[in-house]
Order: sequence, then C-alpha cells, then structure tokens
Amino acid sequence: MTVESAILLLPWIALVALDRRALAGDVELSTLIEPIAARPVPGEYRTSIAYYRAVLALRAKDARSARALLDAVPRPLPRKRHAEAFEYLGALLDVVEGATERTLASAAAHEHGPRRASWLAVRAHAQAASGDVESARATLRMLRALRDPQLDLASVARWELPASRLASELMRGEEHPFR
Repeated sequence: MTVESAILLLPWIALVALDRRALAGDVELSTLIEPIAARPVPGEYRTSIAYYRAVLALRAKDARSARALLDAVPRPLPRKRHAEAFEYLGALLDVVEGATERTLASAAAHEHGPRRASWLAVRAHAQAASGDVESARATLRMLRALRDPQLDLASVARWELPASRLASELMRGEEHPFR
C-alpha cells in the first residue's frame, strides 16, 4: 500500500508510514501532511500531525513556527513515543535558537537510552553550533558506528543543521585529520 492510498483509506496508517519518511528527511512530506490533516482523525493522531508540521517548519528554517506548533499541543502527550519525538525536536529547535548548553544536557541525559542515535545527532548539532567541531565529528563517528537503520549520517546531512556539513564530509570520506 502506498502512502497516498493510505491517506484515502486510513489517515493514521499514513501517519505511521510518514514516520520513516520524516526521519529520512523526505522533502515530499509537506505534500502528504495536509491531505491527512484535512480528514477527521482521532486526537492522538492530531498530535502526530502537529509534530510533522513542526518538522516541516524546522526544515524550512522557521524555528518560531516550529516552536509554536510544538508548544500548542496539549500536555501530557498521549503516548510515550510522542513525548520522545517532541523532546527530540525541541532539542533540535534549541540548537537553532542558540540554547546549546540546554541541548547538550538533554543529549547527555539520553545518551544510553533506546533513542541513542537520535540523541547523538542532536549532540553533534549542538557541538557544531557551539564551535566544538572536533567533538561534533567524534560524535558523528559514534553515530556512524551504531549503524542504526533509522538514523544515519545521510539523515543528519539532509537536515541542514550545524553538523550537517560535517556529516556530509564524513560520508564522502573528506574528513581531514588536521582540520
């Protein structure tokens, strides 16, 4: 079943399919969200829609709109995975907004959790944003070593955040030891 046909049948199935596409940095995500949002869906799926809209705003470099979308969702969130996703996206927004110390603290708190790859990516962005390029490279190497199928260097590179250029360099093998 394609995502498009899932939109016509069951919007919440489409949201699950979008999860992987959003993580991979799929730019076509924007064309899929609005048809889902236009259909009646249960409240917890509205939370997912708000999350994806915030992802799109962040990718469009509109941090203010992304933060507003995240903050507008009523708390507590309906599921643990929503809470984790919102915390992760909030940390990326902190990097964009310059709150790197808070982001590094959040990343350290999640360093050994089930979403380790996501938080390594957040930490690399925070380190790069604060000017610690060597630490960011080391963190990206750790991310690459995890071989997480959900989040790899290509995903980090597509987000166009502070560590994205470094991730691209690592992927192309252009890492210079004396830089």
